[in-house]
Amino acid sequence: MKRKKTSIIHQSLKSTSQCVTATKSANKTLRMISRTSVNKDTHIEMLEKVQKRAIQLMFRDRRLSYDERLQKSGLTTLETRRLRGDLIEMFKISKVLMT
Repeated sequence: MKRKKTSIIHQSLKSTSQCVTATKSANKTLRMISRTSVNKDTHIEMLEKVQKRAIQLMFRDRRLSYDERLQKSGLTTLETRRLRGDLIEMFKISKVLMT
């Protein structure tokens, strides 16, 4: 796995100008990350509601809780699947770093 190295070099080649440019770029990236993480939680909640309604349609038995319906259908919550995916990715990354 090859990574492309990038660096920010200001036209004047002065270190202070270069630091200011790098700081602005880093702050912009952090703002984008913070905005997407807030939206991700909202999207997960919306998708979870859709899954809840679909599971209710599959199992008309009102005595069953949402978790029981998920278990009968062989599904997990979207949050659990997302966490599982994150763990798998972390495992892959650690495996690459160890080799």
